[in-house]
Amino acid sequence: MIAPPTARLRHRMRALPQSAFIRAGHRALDAVSNLDDIPPGLLHGTAMNTAAYRALEAGAEPPLEYIGAGATGIVFCDPYLAFKVARHDRGKTIADEAEWLQTAASIPAVRPHVARLWHYDPVNRVLVRECVRGTTGTWGASRKIIDLWELIAPYMLAEGWTMPELKEDSAVFVDGAPKIVDAGMASRVSNRLLAYVEAILDGRIDPDDYEDYSTLAFYVRREFGQKEPLDEERAHRLLARLYALGARE
Repeated sequence: MIAPPTARLRHRMRALPQSAFIRAGHRALDAVSNLDDIPPGLLHGTAMNTAAYRALEAGAEPPLEYIGAGATGIVFCDPYLAFKVARHDRGKTIADEAEWLQTAASIPAVRPHVARLWHYDPVNRVLVRECVRGTTGTWGASRKIIDLWELIAPYMLAEGWTMPELKEDSAVFVDGAPKIVDAGMASRVSNRLLAYVEAILDGRIDPDDYEDYSTLAFYVRREFGQKEPLDEERAHRLLARLYALGARE
């Protein structure tokens, strides 16, 4: 799992801006080179300036290029890397996405087909990864995208992950081949899920807002009888702990 902030990182939350661009007195949006590509609703609110600020604080170097925005994040590229800035306060979905990319990078058969993760910045809630330059996927090229999902899925399941949400713009085509850049909405399964639930119960990580004890118990119960290996003794222990805390059966 992606580690929570260390004491050093928590200290940075109270520190002066890290970005030389910001320290020089510039507005964060001044670092974005293609403001005309940003939807007006985003550009004229505070969300875009805040997102650009956090990308710079996470290490982005001007000029930034606005790439796109989704339900969970706003993406910029600097001349070297991509910065996906969480749109919600806790940024847990982005942290989960970083963990999925981290796992994918450890699998030789999957690694070439997925944007390389650099790191996740828990202070600024920014996922830093390879900026894949190419043509954004379209449903006209959906067969290649679906084929890639089907190719990778068994490897990721073996490591305790489902595939991300299948969207046409979740991949960028490079030399005619799709490469995954958006790993949002993937879910933990089997023993990886058990480790996640255990970490929540032990207080090592915080659950998502909707992950109450009953929801976590449902997740664990759902894993029984699946094809992926499951430590059933560990699963029963976790269920007992969850029921003791008030989870509904």
